[in-house]
Amino acid sequence: MKTSSINEDLLLKVFNDTPEYLEEFKKNPLIDIISGTSDWYYEHRNIQEYFASKLISQQPIEEIIRFIQILDKKRTHPSLFNSITFLINILDEGSDKYNKLVNWLVENEPEILFKADNNRISEDLKIKVFQSYFNEVCVEQTLWINNNRTFQTNEIALFASCQPNYNYLISIIEDYKNQHFRTVYSALELLKYFKVSFYKIEELKLFLINKLKQKDFDLSLKSEVVRIIYVQKFTVNDKKYLKDIFNCFTKSTHKELNRSLMNLLLELDDIEDFYDFIYREFLLIHKIKEREIEDKVGRGNQYTINDLIFKINNPNNFLKIIKYHFIDDIKIYTYNEEEDLNKILEKIISFIANDEKYIEKLLFEIKEDYRFHTHERLLKQIIVQSNTKQRAIKYLLNTFDTSNIRYFVSGLIDRESLDILCNKLIEIKTKDIEVEYWRNNIGNSSSRQLSQKFHQVMEGKGIVFKEPVFTEKKANKQKENFKVHIQENFNILFDKKKLKSRIRYLFTKYGKEIDGKKIRDIRSEWWKKNGGWNIIDAHIDILDHIIFSRGKHSTNMKLVNSFLKDDFVLFKKIKSTIERYKSSNRDYEILDTQKKIIMTWTIDQVNLINFNNVARASGPNSFYILNDYQKIETIFFFQNLLDIELPKEFLLNCILYYEFTKSDDNDEEYAKLKRLINDDNVFNERIISNIESDSLIGFSKSKHIEYAVNNNLTSVFKIVRKYFKDNNSSYNQSKILEKYVSITEDFDLLKECTFNIKEHLTWTAIRILVELQRESKFCVNKAIEYLDLEEDRYRVDAIQTLFMLNNQNALPCLIKLLNKGIVPSFGYIKFNNFNNVLDLNELKTFFNLIYKSEFDRFESHTYRNFFNYLITIFSVKEDTFELVQSILIEIKEDLMNQGSDLFYINRLIDDSLDSFINSKSAIYTFEKALSTIKELSL
Repeated sequence: MKTSSINEDLLLKVFNDTPEYLEEFKKNPLIDIISGTSDWYYEHRNIQEYFASKLISQQPIEEIIRFIQILDKKRTHPSLFNSITFLINILDEGSDKYNKLVNWLVENEPEILFKADNNRISEDLKIKVFQSYFNEVCVEQTLWINNNRTFQTNEIALFASCQPNYNYLISIIEDYKNQHFRTVYSALELLKYFKVSFYKIEELKLFLINKLKQKDFDLSLKSEVVRIIYVQKFTVNDKKYLKDIFNCFTKSTHKELNRSLMNLLLELDDIEDFYDFIYREFLLIHKIKEREIEDKVGRGNQYTINDLIFKINNPNNFLKIIKYHFIDDIKIYTYNEEEDLNKILEKIISFIANDEKYIEKLLFEIKEDYRFHTHERLLKQIIVQSNTKQRAIKYLLNTFDTSNIRYFVSGLIDRESLDILCNKLIEIKTKDIEVEYWRNNIGNSSSRQLSQKFHQVMEGKGIVFKEPVFTEKKANKQKENFKVHIQENFNILFDKKKLKSRIRYLFTKYGKEIDGKKIRDIRSEWWKKNGGWNIIDAHIDILDHIIFSRGKHSTNMKLVNSFLKDDFVLFKKIKSTIERYKSSNRDYEILDTQKKIIMTWTIDQVNLINFNNVARASGPNSFYILNDYQKIETIFFFQNLLDIELPKEFLLNCILYYEFTKSDDNDEEYAKLKRLINDDNVFNERIISNIESDSLIGFSKSKHIEYAVNNNLTSVFKIVRKYFKDNNSSYNQSKILEKYVSITEDFDLLKECTFNIKEHLTWTAIRILVELQRESKFCVNKAIEYLDLEEDRYRVDAIQTLFMLNNQNALPCLIKLLNKGIVPSFGYIKFNNFNNVLDLNELKTFFNLIYKSEFDRFESHTYRNFFNYLITIFSVKEDTFELVQSILIEIKEDLMNQGSDLFYINRLIDDSLDSFINSKSAIYTFEKALSTIKELSL
C-alpha cells in the first residue's frame, strides 16, 4: 500500500469490524494520531517527568511540600525543578492543594513560578510575585534582573507582563534619580520583552523618546531604551519616530549607544537619510576621530557598521567611506573576508557601470603608490571586470611617478593598452634602464610574448636595452634560483645569529632607527629589484612584523634583540611559513635537524603553558584571546606536522580551548584530540566536568554540548536541555538539537523553544517537530501567527511549515502574499506531500500570479514546478481531474482572448491528462492487500 499511516475505518476492518478491539488498540501508548485527521501512526513518547509529577500530585499537600523541599530549608530540590513545574500545571487550578503549593512557593521560592504556564497564574499573583522579586533582587539588593541564570530576562518578563507590572516598571524608570543604575537598567531590560497593549504603544513610544531627550539620563540607560525600541519594533513602520530618535544624538560618540542605534538601521533597506551618523561612527570605530568616552568593550560596532556600509547606494557616500579601505589599512569586512571583498568589488563595478569616471574618482583617493601593491588583487579585479583598463592606466601614468606604479600597471597591460604605455614612457623621456624594468615586469606579470612586443616597439623608438628580453629558458633558471631562495628563507628561521646579522645590516644600510614608513620603502625597493612574484627575504619580513607589533613606531637593533629573546616569535613565523608554502605548493624541505629543534621547543612549551592565560570571557557570548592561546595553536600545529607525543594531562587541559574560536559544527574536531589522549573514559569525564563547571567560552560550549549529545553523556543532559532552550543565537546546531530530541524524546523542549516566533530558535524547533510529525496543530498555529505579523525574516519557514503539514491554509496564505507583491523564495519549500486545497478554483488565481511576465524570474521556475505538481496530483482522481481540466481550459480561453502565448497552459493541460491516465495503473488498494494476505494465509 506504500503508506506509513492508516485511518480508523481501515483499522476497523483489520480487526474484523470489531470496535472493541479497535478501541483497545487505540489505547496503546506506542501509537498516536496525526493532528486533524483520523490517521494513526506508531511512536514512543518520553513522559518520565510527567509521570513523576502525576505521582507526586496524588499525595497530600503536606507530603508534597515535604518531598519537594530540601529537608526543612524552604527550598526545592534542583533535580525536581521540571517535575515541580509539571506539578503546578496539572493540579486543578483553585483546588486547596494547588493554592497551598503556590502559596508555599510564593513565600519561599516565588521565582519558580516564572516557569509555570502563564495562563494558570492569576494577575494578582503575578503582581505579588514579580514586584516582590524585583524589589528584593533589583531594588533592595541592587542586582541585575538576570542575576539568577536559571531564569532568562524574557521568561520573567513573559510571566510578569500585565498592566500593573508595566506601570510598576515605568515608575521605577521615572524615579531614575533615586534608583540605583542597575535597578533602572533591569527595569528597562524587562520592559524590552513586555507585551505592550496596542492602546499603550504610542504612550510608551513618547515615554521612551522623552528619556532619550533627558540630558541627565545615563547614556548606557539610553542605549537600553533604544534596544527596547528595537525589540518592540517601534520604528519598523514609523520613519518619523526613527528620525526623531537619531535627532537626539546628532553628535553622539558613545560606543554602546551608537551600537544600539545601528540596530535600528539594520532593518532598513534605504539608509541614506542616516548617512551622517554612519560616517561619523565609522570614523570613531577606526579612531580617525576619538570618542568622548573610551570604551574597550567589544560590542560588535565594527561588524555592524560594515553591514550598514554595504547598504549605502549613493556612489559618493560609499566612496567617502570605502576609500579608507584602500588608503588607511582599514578593513571593511564583516564575517567572511572573501565574500566582503566581493561585495566591495560588485558595489564599485555597479557604480562604474553608471559612471565610467568613477574609476578615476576611486584612484584619485589613493595618494600613496604602495597602496596599489597592498590592494593589488582587489584593485585589478575592479579595473578588469569594469572594462576600464585603458582609462585606469592613463590616469595612473599621468598621476604617479611611473617607476613607482610600474609593477601594478605591468599586471594590467594587454595588447590594446600597450601603445598607451609606450607613448607615455617616450613622452616623459623615461631612462632606458627604467624602460627595461618595465619590460621585465610585463614579462613577469602579464606574458613573455607581450614583453617581447614591448621590447620591439620600444627599440623601434630608440630605446637601448642593456639586457636581452627575458626568455623561457632564463625563466626556468630563475625558477631554480627561486627554489633555493625559499629554502634559504626557511632555513634562516632556525639560525637566529644569521637572522640578526641580516637585520643588523638593514640598520647599517638605512639608519639606526627604522619606522613603519621606512620599512615600507625597504620592501618596495626589494620588490623593484626582485619582482613582485618573489617571496621577500625573511629578515625583512621579521623586522616588518616587529615594527608593526610596536604600532609602526621607530625600532632599533637593541629592541630587535629584545624582541627575539622570545623564541615564540620565530616559531610562530616558522608555522606561518610552512602554512604559506603548503598552500602555495612550494617545493622545500624541513631538515632533520630542524625537526629536532621544533620538537624540543614544542615539548618545552607544553610545560610552560598557563591555562589561565589562554582566553577570558568578556560577555555571555563574547571573549578575548590571551597570550598562551597562540602558543597552544602552534604546539598542535607542530604536533600534527611531526607526530609529536604530548603529555596526557596537557591534552586533557586543552579540551577546554581546543579550536574554540571556530564555529564549525563538526564532531571531528575532538576526534583527533581524543585519539591523542587515547582514553575514552577520561576524555568523556573531562567533557562532563567542563560542561558542569560553566566555564566554557567562545564556541567551546557548543562543541562540548555537541560532543555530549553525540556520545550520549546523559549525566549533563539537563544542562544540555537548558542550553538548547536558551541559546537562540545558535544558527548551526539544528542537527544536534534534533539528535538530542531523538535520544531523549523530549518533545516538550521543542515546544518550549518556540516562545518567540521572531527568533531563529523557534523555527528550528518547529522544523524538527514537523519532521518528527509532532504537534502539527501547534506548528500550524505558530506559522499562521507569524504570517499575520507581516514579518519577512522567517516567512519562508512559516510557509514551509504549512506545506509540510499539508495544511489547508498553505495555498491561500501563499496567494495572499503574492497578491501583495511578496514573493517568498520557493526553492527551499518542500511541497511533495501537499495535497490539501479546499477550493481548486484557487488554482486559476495562482496561475495568473505566477505566469505573468512581471513575476520574479529567479523564482518563477520553482513556482511553476509547484503549480505543475498541483495539477498533477489533483488529476489522479476522476472527479478532481474533470475540475482541473475545466479550470485549465478556462485559463486557456482567457489567454486566448488576451492574445497571450498558450505554450505553458497547453503543457499543463497535457500534464493533467497524463497524470489521470497514469493513475489508472494504481498500486494495491487496502481491500486488495487485505484479501491477498488472507488468501496467502490459508
